[in-house]
Amino acid sequence: MEGSNMAGLIDNFPEHTEVRKKIPFDLGASMMLRSLANFAHRAKTKIIGVVHHDIIMIENPVFEVNDRLSASVGDFLCTYLLEGCVFRFTSRFNKDIHRNIVAIDYPDYYEVQQLRKHPRIKVILEVDVVLGQQRIAGDVKDVSEGGCSLELPSMIPIVKGTEIVLTFALPDNQLIEGMRGEVMNMEYLYAWRKTQVGISFQGPQSELEKIRKFCQMCAYFRV
Repeated sequence: MEGSNMAGLIDNFPEHTEVRKKIPFDLGASMMLRSLANFAHRAKTKIIGVVHHDIIMIENPVFEVNDRLSASVGDFLCTYLLEGCVFRFTSRFNKDIHRNIVAIDYPDYYEVQQLRKHPRIKVILEVDVVLGQQRIAGDVKDVSEGGCSLELPSMIPIVKGTEIVLTFALPDNQLIEGMRGEVMNMEYLYAWRKTQVGISFQGPQSELEKIRKFCQMCAYFRV
């Protein structure tokens, strides 16, 4: 893949871009490098040390073409995984540090993506929501073994950690009744006067099992 095409992939990365902030590096962790000049050339390295906003010290990797990083590999894409988040940024060789340790540039920008533990399945399901003393009709917009996203038809004051109870029917006609959940995030859609809410399922186990089987069926048939 050409460098210009790879730059386009970076620009369109689905999560947010951070500017001049510290990346939470874990010393000793692995990191993948890929040449932007030839995306087929890649190498695995280990993070040795960091001087924030200056350099990242790594083991000098050997790319698949048997070139060491110090041998003018050029710009490359770094991919680093930490606690369920993927960090991506571009860098280049800076200098040799000591023996098999080299320094690469600390990035001005990086992309971060939160990985989902469970794949989400797009649905549109009517849901009955019990929120405190309120009973609200809304829609389930996606569902996974671990949770779901709700769309509620008005601007509803709600905060992270709020307990919620859901009742809805899955597309295979199984009734999910009295599913307890916890609010993990929320967003107001001001233009449409709606509220989007991310829910983590808490139980009961019988209802979790119904959802697990439905999600596994969808994964098997690639729905």
